Amino acid sequence: MEADRMLKEILTRMEEQERERKKNKEEIMKEMQELREEYRKKEMLWDQQKAKMENRIKRLEEKDEESKVNGREKQESGALQEKMKEVERSLELAERRRRKNNIILKGASLVNKGKRKNEIEKLLGEIAKRKVEVEEIKEIGHGEYQKILVKINS
Repeated sequence: MEADRMLKEILTRMEEQERERKKNKEEIMKEMQELREEYRKKEMLWDQQKAKMENRIKRLEEKDEESKVNGREKQESGALQEKMKEVERSLELAERRRRKNNIILKGASLVNKGKRKNEIEKLLGEIAKRKVEVEEIKEIGHGEYQKILVKINS
């Protein structure tokens, strides 16, 4: 009888251990399932974040391309503005050279308009000590303030 009782005790302990193992196994399986679910959720979240980041990178690259294109356009427009400034400067220099050939005579009492060109050429020829060719003569002002603008060929 003693052996039967010991066998029953051993069987009872073994059954308890088996129940504990099953319980532990179920808990472990449940934890593993929870971890799998958590992993899937995080994976989905990572995929969403990855998609957002890819979109953001794509937009930034497009903006970068756009800014490069705009930068080139600005450089091209800057070069065009430089060319325009050069043309303006050359026009100003040409205008200055043209104005250098202008002489204003004050108090010149040259009444005869027909001979005026010859008289002015003669007067300027004596001053410059070389032959001077007058291109145009223009009266400026009236009365005592009257002046004569003389344009000379260079």
